Amino acid sequence: MSTKRYLPWLVAAGLVAGLAGGWLARELRAPAVPVLQSGTWLPGGRTVPDFQLLDERGGAATLAQLQGHPSLVFFGFTNCPDVCPTTLTMLTRVQSEIALPGLKVVLVTVDPERDTPTQMANYLQGFRRRYARSDRNTSRARQLDARAGRRRRAHRHAGWQLHDRSLGDRLPAGCRGHECGDLFAALRAGATRERSTRPRQPPRYLTSQAHQATDMSTPSVRRPAVRRPAVSKPGLAARAFVAMQYVIPQHLVSRVVLAATRSRWHSFKNLLIRSFMRGFQPDMRDALEPDATAYPSFNAFFTRALRADARQIDLGTDAVVSPVDGAVSQAGHITGGAVFQAKGHDYDLETLLAGQTAWSDRLRDGEFATIYLAPFDYHRIHMPMAGVLRGAWYVPGRLFSVNTVTVASVPRLFARNERVVCCFETNGMPWALVLVGALNVGSMATVWHGDVTPRRPRVITKLPLTNLAAPLSLAKGDELARFNMGSTVVLVLPRDAIHWDARLQPGETLRMGSMIGRMQPSAAAQTTNQA
Repeated sequence: MSTKRYLPWLVAAGLVAGLAGGWLARELRAPAVPVLQSGTWLPGGRTVPDFQLLDERGGAATLAQLQGHPSLVFFGFTNCPDVCPTTLTMLTRVQSEIALPGLKVVLVTVDPERDTPTQMANYLQGFRRRYARSDRNTSRARQLDARAGRRRRAHRHAGWQLHDRSLGDRLPAGCRGHECGDLFAALRAGATRERSTRPRQPPRYLTSQAHQATDMSTPSVRRPAVRRPAVSKPGLAARAFVAMQYVIPQHLVSRVVLAATRSRWHSFKNLLIRSFMRGFQPDMRDALEPDATAYPSFNAFFTRALRADARQIDLGTDAVVSPVDGAVSQAGHITGGAVFQAKGHDYDLETLLAGQTAWSDRLRDGEFATIYLAPFDYHRIHMPMAGVLRGAWYVPGRLFSVNTVTVASVPRLFARNERVVCCFETNGMPWALVLVGALNVGSMATVWHGDVTPRRPRVITKLPLTNLAAPLSLAKGDELARFNMGSTVVLVLPRDAIHWDARLQPGETLRMGSMIGRMQPSAAAQTTNQA
């Protein structure tokens, strides 16, 4: 049988292996979130836009009134004689149990025609004076909810049902229990993290650990190191998944996946795209082309561009922004040359940076942030700050998965996997962004060099800095690279260069362009020696 006759079978086998591995990785991924005594942790808060509502005194209620302290936001209406008062009483008990300084409860009505300021004031007389109340009109409610990124999905719990939905689409005709107990969220200076409760006996709603909402009006501080919460020992399936990665031909599988994802055979690429949409449910609302099957190949769909207004770049001169959409794996301080990976695992900074001591020496005892891109995330990588490319290297290596289970099990994973190292300077300050490959990542590409992987020969290679497809100097937010399938980026900065944002904790969801830290004045005084 000729090679051409074998190829479809190889592609099919690689595709099945890739989809199976992706599914298993998704199933095994243990999110690094606090463990609640009861309730459900809903990660991934979105930025809340500014708004103006009407409070019970007839005055304006704005986002500014929610900044600088945590708040519990409850959506309901007063034509609800049974469940709504019960829910507000429950929130009062939650407020007492977690004992957060400055915590306020905000009731937002979804029935503004009947819930006048006078009606709201009379209704809330029996509750704590520190409750804040506000009104909202239907069109503004729809706009606010849509911009806050709420999806139509329901979470059923014992006692009541929590709906995460666009509340402005319709007004409830009456109280059917769950209509009153819609949602409450902890707002932190314009950012929301949604949390739900599952009432039990006794009603231990949420632990105080889950309510470590931070006053974002105060400066963040640089912590010695951020440690992921302890995770339980991986089960048999997880250990088998990790063991499998040591024996399979990782690069062959990734090459087969690369061929499959770049196929332009219409029926085949649509099958891949529809299967991916069902399995991972990516949000296409921000895509420049929201029709998933309109892309010429699966890879074009996977690396899709966003609308120009889909991400807001923090343009503050001292702001460092997230280079990707993703979830924080780890962030904190580098101890000498040891970068923290997971509990019990560190890896060497010099090895991560392709053995380039001129760069690793300048970044010793510095700061790092590791961000994981899930399959459903946006997969282009952007500049976290303005900078000039001073060096780039291809580093061969293994292609272990970078999901939580594998990261916690494989020693020195990020310094072992295939990667592309990009080193920059900003006003003389050195920093690096490392693109880490993974199983099924068909290739990594930069705006300067195009596809960097797969590559032959598989040896450490310094990439050229002349005759490039893009300028060496890029502005904050400019695209610099992309993953053709998902993986991880590691951002490395020098000592005392940045104060990480207090929200930068393991498991925290990030949006490209959002502020993750602020540069310190001393950073500008870094040596201008060239590496």
